[in-house]
Amino acid sequence: MPRREGITQYWSEGQERFYERLLAGSSTPAMQHLVMTIRDLLKYDQRSKQAKRAVTQGRLRLATATDDELADLARLEARIGGNSDPRLLNLKLEQLKQLRQSVREQGIRKEEITG
Repeated sequence: MPRREGITQYWSEGQERFYERLLAGSSTPAMQHLVMTIRDLLKYDQRSKQAKRAVTQGRLRLATATDDELADLARLEARIGGNSDPRLLNLKLEQLKQLRQSVREQGIRKEEITG
């Protein structure tokens, strides 16, 4: 794969296809968000404009998430972490709601998304 600006040298066509399949198989917005976040973290050189744009898009997904979508994300993160304690699940949900509120208050400028 020819080196593209902003993409880490370790990213391959095989990884691109793998994450495309994972994303296509994601049945919920929570799973899609998690797959995209991991993909973007691995794919982009974190100093690049593309990485900053990907982070902003992740913030936008959180800012527009419904309470049900945040609850799904909290359950998914708990399942991945191997912890199903309802108290921790509720704590994670509250943290996600606070994060969503913080992103909403800070706002997202159009330039952050379009580069």
